[in-house]
Amino acid sequence: MRDMIKSFCNAFRSRAFSQELRIQGFYEDYHRTHACQPEIAVEGRPCETCREILMTFPPRSIRMLNRRRSTLNDDLGDMSDICVTPNDYVSILKSRRFEENIFVGEGKEMILNLLEWYRRTFELKRGSFNDDRVIKRLEEEGVEAPTQVLHYDEDSLETISAVVKNGFDPKTLTKEEIYRCMKLSDRTAMLVDDLDQLCIMGLPCDSKDFSTVERVDLAQH
Repeated sequence: MRDMIKSFCNAFRSRAFSQELRIQGFYEDYHRTHACQPEIAVEGRPCETCREILMTFPPRSIRMLNRRRSTLNDDLGDMSDICVTPNDYVSILKSRRFEENIFVGEGKEMILNLLEWYRRTFELKRGSFNDDRVIKRLEEEGVEAPTQVLHYDEDSLETISAVVKNGFDPKTLTKEEIYRCMKLSDRTAMLVDDLDQLCIMGLPCDSKDFSTVERVDLAQH
């Protein structure tokens, strides 16, 4: 199977095959034969086979590869065992040049997955001046203790931004869908810088729906 994939990749790279070519049944066979080698993949770089597919196959075909991956369910067996993560998928594709916007079709699902998969929290604890002061303010705003501060790292925000810049219209999302993936609760506050970035990207987040924390107040975290 890997030899066949290599031949297809070479054909697409040399333009012997048109980028309009459809390959029926390829993705089912790809998983069934375990052509992916997740055991040799490293963070930020898929295995050679998956990387070659992402670098050379038509964008419509690559969409199918990504659909076979669920970042939220690890129990899907043969249909979720490839090593391509959302970060891999977006970072490699955005390095290519396409005449079409490649994230129009599945951008909504991808962004919601990213918001859930890459959410990070840390707990504010009493005992330091900064935390005590922030906790008191948040309690006055109705946030219950123990307070969890929601945030996203720079790479995940860049990945979400790349999906938006490459054709996805964030207006197709609703606040309810976004907040559900963020897993907001009465104990949740959000890092204001990250919320601002999501709003700038066009995601329909309303700052009035959040209690926020300034990064400068959290130097010890």
